[in-house]
Amino acid sequence: MSSFFKILLIEDDTTVRITIREVLKMSGFECLEASNGIEGFEMLDQSTPDLILCDVNMPVMDGPEFIRALRNHQQFQHIPVILLSADSMDEVAEVVQGTVLKPFKNDELIASVNNCLQQHDRKI
Repeated sequence: MSSFFKILLIEDDTTVRITIREVLKMSGFECLEASNGIEGFEMLDQSTPDLILCDVNMPVMDGPEFIRALRNHQQFQHIPVILLSADSMDEVAEVVQGTVLKPFKNDELIASVNNCLQQHDRKI
């Protein structure tokens, strides 16, 4: 994928967020970062990403709350979401593009991101 794709990463664990950010940047993606869902929404007001990677378990506003709020804003409904989770999340499966289970390998994460972006591009 090309470097013109912008990804919003919402992850409360600083070490995990830094690791994912570096993997995304090394793969040619621009990465915006937030440590919870509320910060994620603030980032959306500044710049609309092509994809959102969102942790499930976070303080302040967790992944499922963020996704429900995201889908209630028409200007953001089109953005595909991949959840980052240690467990399967059936409750939000219908509104996300996929789930990446932690721990994951870097190449698996990038493959999921690329696959999601390609699928979303075909729908537009």
